[in-house]
Amino acid sequence: MPYSRKHYLAVLEESKKELEGTDAAEKARLCGFEFEETEEGPRMFFISLGVQYEIDPVTWEIRRVAGGRVMPLQMRIVTLHYIKRAAGVPLKGELIPLTKFPELMNYGPVIRRRSENILSRCFADNPELFFPALEKLGGERINMGDAAGRFHQLPLLPVVVVVHESEPGLPGEAIVMMDASAPEMMHLEDLVVLAELLSHKLASVAAGD
Repeated sequence: MPYSRKHYLAVLEESKKELEGTDAAEKARLCGFEFEETEEGPRMFFISLGVQYEIDPVTWEIRRVAGGRVMPLQMRIVTLHYIKRAAGVPLKGELIPLTKFPELMNYGPVIRRRSENILSRCFADNPELFFPALEKLGGERINMGDAAGRFHQLPLLPVVVVVHESEPGLPGEAIVMMDASAPEMMHLEDLVVLAELLSHKLASVAAGD
């Protein structure tokens, strides 16, 4: 059952409190953010799915640089969790399907329902639809499956989506993959949420929403 907005707001406020007194410049370095002392005070900057955001490390609000729109609630929470846990963990260079991480194997049905099945329904019958959505979200094409791309919702945590086209008598599929270091960077539930948010965003962009 999905959590209520009230629950998410409570988690957001708890995350902000946990970051009080944080060394913003050091956290920016560990997270792969840019750091700048502006007239309004210190700011962190990063790009998520092609959109530039700024973080106020006093209030821990996260807004688009262009227009000032607040980042969607769940992504704000995941970003603050990322900042809190940031420890400069290096990538291992090994991509693993999210359902195959030992820590997440019991979450396989949840991951497929909340992300991979959404991607399959959207792209498996026509993988070419994937590429315009990828470009709009600032993704990078990679040579895997029938369509694939690498996305950055957070600077140091790439997420890879691979689409395999449907064939007669054989349903297509989509796989969400992350670097082997991902569980060291983020809580497991946050990894599942990142996959879910990316999947919905790709499907929405492909549908023209």
